[in-house]
Amino acid sequence: MPDNKGGWHRLDNTANLFPVITSRRFSNVYRIAVTLDAAVEPELLQRALIEVLPEFAAFRVRLRRGLFWHYFETNPNEPILYLEDDYPCRYIDPGQNRHFLFRLSYYENRVNLEVFHVLTDGTAGKDFLLAVVCRYLMLAHPAEYSEDDKARKWFSGHASNVEDGYLTNYTPSKKSNYRVGRGYKIKGERNLLGNLSVVHVHLGIDQLKTHCKQRQVTITQYLTAVIGWAVCTQQRKASTRLPVNIFLPVNLRNMFDSGTALNFFSNVYISFEGDLSALTFEEILQEVKSQFEEKISKEGMLEKISYTTAQRSNPVVRVIPLLLKNAVLRLVFEMSAKSSTLSFTNLGPLRLPPQFERHVTGATLLLSCAPKEPFKCAAISYKNDFTLNMSSTLRSVALQRAIVRHLAEDGLHVVVETNGVDYASM
Repeated sequence: MPDNKGGWHRLDNTANLFPVITSRRFSNVYRIAVTLDAAVEPELLQRALIEVLPEFAAFRVRLRRGLFWHYFETNPNEPILYLEDDYPCRYIDPGQNRHFLFRLSYYENRVNLEVFHVLTDGTAGKDFLLAVVCRYLMLAHPAEYSEDDKARKWFSGHASNVEDGYLTNYTPSKKSNYRVGRGYKIKGERNLLGNLSVVHVHLGIDQLKTHCKQRQVTITQYLTAVIGWAVCTQQRKASTRLPVNIFLPVNLRNMFDSGTALNFFSNVYISFEGDLSALTFEEILQEVKSQFEEKISKEGMLEKISYTTAQRSNPVVRVIPLLLKNAVLRLVFEMSAKSSTLSFTNLGPLRLPPQFERHVTGATLLLSCAPKEPFKCAAISYKNDFTLNMSSTLRSVALQRAIVRHLAEDGLHVVVETNGVDYASM
């Protein structure tokens, strides 16, 4: 692939889709946020952002349209720091954002990084946010940090790596199709202007780990089952027998020993089919565990990414004009969008060096919703606080309520935080 020293690089294999399907109604933006122990000083946060950005090649770019492919070009502008004054995960308009494809904002003691998924996934986004936060803390509390701390480039070890992990690990695949059939769709009256309703569910990580260990499942498996059970309960009331399909992204970096700062994930569908009215929660939990073990393996992921990368590697496809490629990509996406009921991703723990963690009190992760996927879930943890974050464009909170109540009925201590939803009814 091209050397980033030339000032440009290609979009990764997954990212090629996002410019085609993104709109103000479907922003493809995710948000990672951290809360600090004191109100943000915007001048220092702006300075930290400007100082850190040159270290992260994947973020210091603008999107360009070529004859055959979109590509990234180094952005010479300085990014804008915003005071948060609107709903999260809104569309990022490059023309109003100095052509950057991310947005850093603050509100009181919270720092938010919102990223257009074309840039990268949550793993690299987390590193960028933490690098900015560490630089900010050293500017805000200079006496607390050594000269070695101030000279070190925190969390930027792989920041300049813009290789396409999909192409690097591509091998011809014999699989001819990974299509999943139509899935059940969550429906209901929409929020005004499609604004995002947010529910953060805080759980103690130690208690959650103990609970999952007793059931011999992982945290992600347990929460997938809780979410699946809630949706299956709702599906039973609808006049449909379509399966509930939960889309789960799988981070491929450790699996393939990759340090890329671009997108590098695949996915699996955890599906519940048949007569869902007869399924108990324990049966759903065991089904989730079984499907995880069956579907998530290095061999399976390699075959899948090779299958999805094959078309881009085809010499004929390479010379098809971008306008025609976009039309095909849009059609393929519309077909695949019929499969997913909702998405759930667990980004895992957010970890900081001890000298920084005393000033950070929590973390959250949000996914934007889509017209055909109006409810999504994301999880992240910091120290002993595990947060299940639910975003929705629906006015009803029945699904959120069912998830929270099941967690509580399972004996877990639950604290609920919202951005305006009537959480008293939760």
